[in-house]
Amino acid sequence: MRRGHDGSTSDKSHTIPSVCIFDGLSEVPREMIPPLIDALDQFALKYPRTIVATADLPIQRPEFSDRWALAVVGRVIGSGLGQSPTRSLLRILSEQESPDTSATMTSAQLIDKVLRERFNLLPESLDELGELAAASLSEDGRTILPVSQAVALHPSATKSALEVGLLRARQGYIHFNWRLAQDYLAARRLARDRRRWSQLSFSRLTHRGSHFEPLAIMRELLATKGQRDQLLRRVFDWNYRAAAYATRRQGRESGSAASRELEAVLIAMLAQRVHDEFESTAESALSTLKATSHPLAQRLQRAANMKEQQDALDDYVGPSPSEWYSRWQQVVTGSPAVAHDDLVAELENRDSILAWSASNVLSRSKVPPQACGALITLANQGSSPTTRWRAVHALGRTPRPAAIEALRERLLEDPDKWVQRGAIRSLLEIGLVGTASIRRTLVETLQDDRTKMVIAEKRDLLVELIRASVPSDEDEDPQWLEQLAAVLGSFWAAERDPYRRETLERTAGTLSRLSEKAAETEAP
Repeated sequence: MRRGHDGSTSDKSHTIPSVCIFDGLSEVPREMIPPLIDALDQFALKYPRTIVATADLPIQRPEFSDRWALAVVGRVIGSGLGQSPTRSLLRILSEQESPDTSATMTSAQLIDKVLRERFNLLPESLDELGELAAASLSEDGRTILPVSQAVALHPSATKSALEVGLLRARQGYIHFNWRLAQDYLAARRLARDRRRWSQLSFSRLTHRGSHFEPLAIMRELLATKGQRDQLLRRVFDWNYRAAAYATRRQGRESGSAASRELEAVLIAMLAQRVHDEFESTAESALSTLKATSHPLAQRLQRAANMKEQQDALDDYVGPSPSEWYSRWQQVVTGSPAVAHDDLVAELENRDSILAWSASNVLSRSKVPPQACGALITLANQGSSPTTRWRAVHALGRTPRPAAIEALRERLLEDPDKWVQRGAIRSLLEIGLVGTASIRRTLVETLQDDRTKMVIAEKRDLLVELIRASVPSDEDEDPQWLEQLAAVLGSFWAAERDPYRRETLERTAGTLSRLSEKAAETEAP
């Protein structure tokens, strides 16, 4: 939501006669987003008594400036309350004179207060509703639950929540009228049962990774720093951006932070991704880094070089770092004490942060033949999917036929989708550094009938192919960009889903425009 001229987002919407809602940012070419948001800014300036909103998350768009704030829209609740839960929350915040309403609205402490005081829910009801909230989150992103299942689980809590308007029943299903309440209740339940801390649980809680706020709520609910560290490490095993976002403190109860060393490492690893070779990864990393509102994130963004980044880390962590943190520093800084063979061995480390740090370093290095052979062996024979995923990721800067063949085999044969996605990314990354001959081999690999069938059958693989096609560097070799456009064109020709066809066509068009621009730059 666009902030007012005084920077406020206070609850005065009932005095403003009109609202302008802009939707569809996720469906237009990336290059159109900045001018569209600029136009909305100008519209808001011209009509100051109109609320201007866009149905998109600001944390996912680096183009949004500080003039925009996150707003949560709630339904008008009946049963005598006569107000939305968001308005109730805003009233509590105004009583506390909160300095940052948009951040504090997601505070676990305040959401809990709304549920207890405005909805008159007892602790045992919150426990039962937490089970309903968790049960309503599905792997495919849906957030509904059959009424019969809800009543079978907790009939009394279901009845009470329906009566006060927290739940709504429609066509045999129930859903939460208030998204933040569902997030909080599901996070509250998961925080209390560490046996359920898994990639699948985190994916469901965050609606397939589209909304990381429930993880920050979970962190706030945990009692000890050790528990919070354990949560962040488990989340990191699933999604590094989610782990960094979960360090978000703004508006949260004091004393709910994790250890400084772990927070520093998570933020630093995210900051490295801001300079990723692929535009989509770099943009996602930057928007998440900004959204953490972490003091270290802000300083790392301002750092002009590696020395300033290192100074920022040293200042934040303080003197006498632990042995674990010192080892991480050795791995990521390319210490002479850590050889390529040591980095390959590190990929099997049970400490996922050290293991992924080693994989990242290898993926940016010129890997010698012996280490390359060891990586290929791990990619094909690694004892776990995660180890194989780290190995294929590490091969991303290894323009050798043997590496390409190993990545192709993992793409076609591996049962784990993350290994397959990693193989696609590394194949395209090799294209950024490969010779003309290597690039021809890559194009042949991607346009092979069997490869196209495997990618087309799995939506996640096609998404990865599209995401990893557009490089961050606009001065990339124009011939390679045109080759990638042709690859996407071949997938477009075989695709039947209208949305995927449109996405493939749009991305291929972006690559063609980048190719033309790069060719003009190269021309004498």
